[in-house]
Amino acid sequence: MLSKWNEIASSEFQARSIGIMDPTVSIGVFAAPIETALGAQTARISINQSVPLPNSLKLQRLTLEALIEAREFGYLEELDRHFLEMDKEWASIYTETMRIKFLDQQLDVLNELTQLLTTFNSEGYSTNRKILEIELQEKTLDQQREEAFLVRSQHVRNFNRLRNAPITDSLIYPEKLETNVDLGDGFDGFESQDKWTDSTNHYGTSMDVVYSANHQLNSPGIQRLEAIVESKKMELYSAELSRYPSLGIGLDYISIAEKPGQVGIHNNGKDAVLAKVSFSLPIAQKRKRAAIQSKAFELSVSDYRLQAHLIEVKTALERWRTSLEINEIQQSKIADQMAIIDELLSLEQQAIEAEQGDLSRYFEYLNRKLRLKTELLQHQENEFLTKMMAQSVLSPLSIEFIK
Repeated sequence: MLSKWNEIASSEFQARSIGIMDPTVSIGVFAAPIETALGAQTARISINQSVPLPNSLKLQRLTLEALIEAREFGYLEELDRHFLEMDKEWASIYTETMRIKFLDQQLDVLNELTQLLTTFNSEGYSTNRKILEIELQEKTLDQQREEAFLVRSQHVRNFNRLRNAPITDSLIYPEKLETNVDLGDGFDGFESQDKWTDSTNHYGTSMDVVYSANHQLNSPGIQRLEAIVESKKMELYSAELSRYPSLGIGLDYISIAEKPGQVGIHNNGKDAVLAKVSFSLPIAQKRKRAAIQSKAFELSVSDYRLQAHLIEVKTALERWRTSLEINEIQQSKIADQMAIIDELLSLEQQAIEAEQGDLSRYFEYLNRKLRLKTELLQHQENEFLTKMMAQSVLSPLSIEFIK
């Protein structure tokens, strides 16, 4: 896919990389013949070629390279968005898989209780009501399990569609979510905000400061904006060069009418072809100054967008790191609560087996554990997605496409 993109980009570069202006042809007919020693000049045909100033072709080439690079990074940016959508679907598949697994475990426990109470019933104990209550709880869990299967199937179809596979293609369901992203020192390369939010002048932008900060961000979005700033800088240089005098070369073909009665004049009435060199010196430069101001404004706007995006990325990384810290605390608390509920369930089950327990209280503990498990899975999913979003900035998967 990327090789096709590079082929298109290279073709576009080759088509636009000829920086010398096209030659011009002008035809002039004199209102009245201009008398000369060779005869009367009646018309003139001129072919002119403008000679580019030093560095002008280089600036055009650098501008085109920066624009093509910006488009390539834009393509990679779209790839990262696509990968993030796949990560979201994969995390949802994991969540539903773990929910199904947990519900299966709870159903197994209820089935054991049903068998135990059935044994008590056969021995003369009246446990029919408790058995019916368990069956009702089993129906509820069965319904939740079926819903989890349906939701997972939808996410599997979405995931297959994103990876360009048949929607019915089978998957090996994840048992855990793994990432290699560490947000601990992920953005320490950023200097203080004041250093990279102030642009200096038309030729020194915030991008120069960002480069000097030596940060480790590989986001295609940042690199795309950097390439755009670089192209605007080259365009401004080119506009500045347009204020200088221009040099041209060419040929003039002059049509000459024969002058009758002239004796001893060589080439009387013969058309002339003359080589010429022209030197143009601009006088009024209002339009050129306006063009320079326009390019300077475009550079400022592009630089501002880069600064704003860097602030947004830095803020997002800080927010994601804080979110992960809070998430870790919440998961730890939920794990402690579930350990307590497991102990309460065990004690209540022992009491039920001894015909002293309260089945409704047991179901209450069970439902609370189910809610905590669902909440824990949601935290795990959020943790995974947060790390994947950070990866799209710190070490995006799309970079692998250009290695």
